[in-house]
Amino acid sequence: PTGPSKPPGLSVAESHRERTDAVRQRMKLQPASNHHAGLSGTSLNTATLLAHQSAGGSPGEQKAMVCWQVRVSNNPKQINNDLPYGNKPWAYSVWLSDIKEHVLQQIAGDWNRNGAAPLKTEEVSFRWSGNRVFEKDTSTMKLGDFVAFHQTPTMSFYLEKVPPVWKSHAKGKAPCLCFELYVDHHSYSKRLRKAARHRAGAASDSDGSDEDDDPSTDAMVRSMVRGAPKRSRPLEDSSEANKPTIQKRSDITLKQIKCIVNNENGQYEFEDTNVVVKGAIRDKPFSSGAMKHVYDLHGLDGKSYVAKRFYRISENETAHDPLFDDEESRIAATVPIEDNEVQLQCKLARLAWGRWFLQKFYAHARSVNVHVDSDIAFAGAFLGKEIECPSRASGVDTIDEDTKGLTWLIEDRRPQTVIRFSGTLDHRTLRRDLRSATISAFAHFVWGASHRNFVFADLQGTPHPVRGKDGLILFDLMTHSLAGDTGVGDFGREGILTFLRDHSCNTVCRDLGLDRSMPLEFAESDNPQSSSGEDEE
Repeated sequence: PTGPSKPPGLSVAESHRERTDAVRQRMKLQPASNHHAGLSGTSLNTATLLAHQSAGGSPGEQKAMVCWQVRVSNNPKQINNDLPYGNKPWAYSVWLSDIKEHVLQQIAGDWNRNGAAPLKTEEVSFRWSGNRVFEKDTSTMKLGDFVAFHQTPTMSFYLEKVPPVWKSHAKGKAPCLCFELYVDHHSYSKRLRKAARHRAGAASDSDGSDEDDDPSTDAMVRSMVRGAPKRSRPLEDSSEANKPTIQKRSDITLKQIKCIVNNENGQYEFEDTNVVVKGAIRDKPFSSGAMKHVYDLHGLDGKSYVAKRFYRISENETAHDPLFDDEESRIAATVPIEDNEVQLQCKLARLAWGRWFLQKFYAHARSVNVHVDSDIAFAGAFLGKEIECPSRASGVDTIDEDTKGLTWLIEDRRPQTVIRFSGTLDHRTLRRDLRSATISAFAHFVWGASHRNFVFADLQGTPHPVRGKDGLILFDLMTHSLAGDTGVGDFGREGILTFLRDHSCNTVCRDLGLDRSMPLEFAESDNPQSSSGEDEE
């Protein structure tokens, strides 16, 4: 069978074509045919990729005023006067974690002044004014749910305490929330010390002795945490930034396809659910990664979704292609519809695998009575194949017997804040908290539970309620497999070797017995010519 015909002006590497065919065969998909050589993409161009305006919410949506100042843990008794403060109205539908990320970006310029290393989102948290911590399991709420929780008689005292600097804002009709962005300077400094040790080539043990007093890195850390000039100033969004932009949508009708995993052996298959999802999708993406665009989708069922599609499927083949030199070109970029569908099927299968392995991991932890972070879950998702009339975002002119509709990966809308735990080829852990240790141990468990056939990479998540608690939703992961056929980003044996090289067992790994039962080496049958150590050389 032949693959899709090559579209004019689009260079697709033969190595990638072979990989796509291998993935198609592995997943038992129908071979591509020439009459399905449609393109995914959009014919709509724009001078710039418009920023997604989550702060405003829907027209007429209720809002609350969020005011903030900064407190740093190395001087916890007072507000930090070196850093700015500010206030802004936010829609009830916005996640608190996204508001926190916005505030973090607001102080970044002053914090990074004179060369200080940037803060990470997991090193800061919201607190109430007066350094009062949030009630348990409220920090991942949407703003409206958070306000409703604190308007109850037993919680209203949080809203009633207003610092003098915000008294005028508290007189308005909208609820006024007076927060502090609390910077965990201890965790921040510890991360810099560990990073410095890695750069210095020092042996690293993720559960070794405390490094806080290591004189070899103290000077470097001090140079990276120098403060800004002592000047406190208010920050408010400029009128230009607050100007509303006109966003356009088109109707979209999707046939829902889910990935079903056999609970006994982990084998998966795709199932047409006979469910049709209707909604309206933005014409332009609100976010773009190295290979995918992300669009805002409002369902007629009242749910908010994100819709993802590939605009390229190999970094190497377009590394020096002028097609990707600017945002306008990236929005208009295309890949064959068949290839987009196959790779999205791989993405959905990875999420399904993740959920299956996580269930097994938690079951193992319970069986040996080991405490792990149990408030972690994988994102729910499905494939949506356009039927009837194509959306403008798809770039497809018509859907008929000769042209298939574009396939999208559809996920529930989540906060945009992302916490990363590993990269594609970098699996080192620089944090020691229970959540990081649990995810690192989970990655080790997957290596052993897959009979040493593959590993998870690019483990990342967003703060989100999980079973009513402040949890984490993992999404958009990658895999490296011995066969190298699990989709874009699978570096095969080379990718697995990076995990075996980087992973260092922590206390969770050892308490679960993974260091003994699941060795970080290839099975003998998978390594007939040399040991893994010789290969790494």
